[in-house]
Amino acid sequence: MEELANELRIRPASIACVDLLYAILVGCGLDLRDRFGLAHWVPAYPRHLFEEQVAKGVVYAVEERRGGDTVATFSASSEAPGYLDLSLWDSGEEPCFYLTRLAVLPRLQHRGIGRVCVATAERFALEHDCRSIRLDAAEQHAELLDWYLKLGYREACRYEAFGTRMVGFEKLVSEQAS
Repeated sequence: MEELANELRIRPASIACVDLLYAILVGCGLDLRDRFGLAHWVPAYPRHLFEEQVAKGVVYAVEERRGGDTVATFSASSEAPGYLDLSLWDSGEEPCFYLTRLAVLPRLQHRGIGRVCVATAERFALEHDCRSIRLDAAEQHAELLDWYLKLGYREACRYEAFGTRMVGFEKLVSEQAS
C-alpha cells in the first residue's frame, strides 16, 4: 500500500475541481446501480451541498502523481453528517472523525486506491485528536461491508437513511497510534 500511496497525491479539493469530483460521484453512483442494483447514490449527493463541503475544506481530491489524473474523492471531517443519529453509536458523541462519499473511478477500483483514502482519513482523525473514525455503507452492498471489516472496522449500528438500510462502522484509531 505504501508504494501506491507514494504514487497518489491527496489534497483538499478546490472549487476549480468540483465538476471533476462531482462527475466521479455520479459515475460511481451509476456503477453501483448497474453492477449491484443499488440506487442509493442515484441521484448523487446534491451538487450544491457538495460545493458547500468543498468550500468548507472537507472534500479531498485524489490524483495520480504521474500525469495528474484525478482518480478518487472522499470527504473527511470531525463533523457528523446530519443524517446520523449519534445515539446509535456505542461511543455516542465522543470526538470522532467521519469518512463519507468515498468514490474511486469504477475502472480503477480494486487497485488499492480506496485503501489509501481510508488510511489517509484515519491519519486525519489522529491529527484532529479523534479517538475513532466512523463511516457507513448500504446494507445490500455485501462486498463493501466485507471490505470495511477486512480494514479493521467493526459494525457499530444499523439504521435507515434516505430510504436505504445502512450499516455504520467504527474503528478506534487512537489505539493504532500507541
